[in-house]
Amino acid sequence: MKPALEAPRSVSSEQSISAYRRREKCFLWNWHYHPEIELTRISGGTGTRLVGDHSEPYTVGDLILVGPNLPHTWFSDESSSTMNDAVVIQFRPETIPPGLRALPEGAAISALLDRAARGLAFSPETSERLGPAIGSLAQRSGMNRWLELVRVLNQLAWSDARALASPAYWHGRSVRLSTRAEAMTSYIVDHHEDELLLPDLARRFGLSSGAFSRFFRRTTGTTFEIYRSRVRIDAACRLLVESDQPITEIAFASGFRNLASFNRRFRVERKMTPSAYRRLHEPSFR
Repeated sequence: MKPALEAPRSVSSEQSISAYRRREKCFLWNWHYHPEIELTRISGGTGTRLVGDHSEPYTVGDLILVGPNLPHTWFSDESSSTMNDAVVIQFRPETIPPGLRALPEGAAISALLDRAARGLAFSPETSERLGPAIGSLAQRSGMNRWLELVRVLNQLAWSDARALASPAYWHGRSVRLSTRAEAMTSYIVDHHEDELLLPDLARRFGLSSGAFSRFFRRTTGTTFEIYRSRVRIDAACRLLVESDQPITEIAFASGFRNLASFNRRFRVERKMTPSAYRRLHEPSFR
């Protein structure tokens, strides 16, 4: 299911930052993206969070920074008796001006916003520490809101965070690598259903297997084998959500040579079985 473009909340003649509280019986499925960067902190409720091709449960303390145009949604069980509560901050990338990002003092924030292209999840400890400041943003306005946002981003920039969307998904939507690396990753994406052996791919790009492996890891941040596997899992996830094909057929159509290998890699990448992933995404058909 393709994500819908959400109308911008943050752009107006009066403010460049939107800060508001969502308090609802349940968060309904709303698979979308928008040009704003978004910081969301959950202070009540439980459910499931999807950012790009990454999905996992959310609970109180969930703190996520989502880069521009990265599809995402939080959704919960309509039968739950617990209220869902979140503070959402949205701002355009230019809200943190290039001049500030270019300063030595702004380097950490600049790197944080670049890393947010894949979505970032912060620890419960970071969420608890910054919870009051994030909550106060919805009560501030004007320059006070901007200054507090910069303070929050600066603290996030020095906090541990893990990336959410896979490198393959991120590359497919926005990232520009070197010409050779882009050709390599594009070839893997376009031919993921083929056998794709490393020696064959290395020869195709005029490299030895060792040189190919070193170059690929240096430019993409992961190994060829892991990247190939993630691309295939990405393809399988799309088929699980968008088709009613049997799981065995999906495994082979995605490039896996046996069902056991597919199931094992799927559990590693998605922390659940293929059938559970398909059930999880059933709301997209409602």
